[in-house]
Amino acid sequence: MVTRIAIGLATVVYLILWMFALAGARSLIAVLAIPLVLVVLVAGGNWLSQFMGLPSRSVHFNEPDADDDQ
Repeated sequence: MVTRIAIGLATVVYLILWMFALAGARSLIAVLAIPLVLVVLVAGGNWLSQFMGLPSRSVHFNEPDADDDQ
C-alpha cells in the first residue's frame, strides 16, 4: 500500500516538473529526460531479451565463510 502511494506521488511530482519545464523552465528538460530515456532503454532490453527467447538468470548470493572474519 505504501509503495503504491510513493510511486503515485513520485509520478505526480515528475509530471508537475515536466509541466514547469514545458511552461518555461527549459533547464529542467535535460534532467527530466534522463529517467525517461533510462526507462525506455531498460524496457527495450527486457523486450528484446524476451523476443529472442533468452532465459532470465537467477540471482546467486554467495554467503561469506565464517573463517573470513579473521
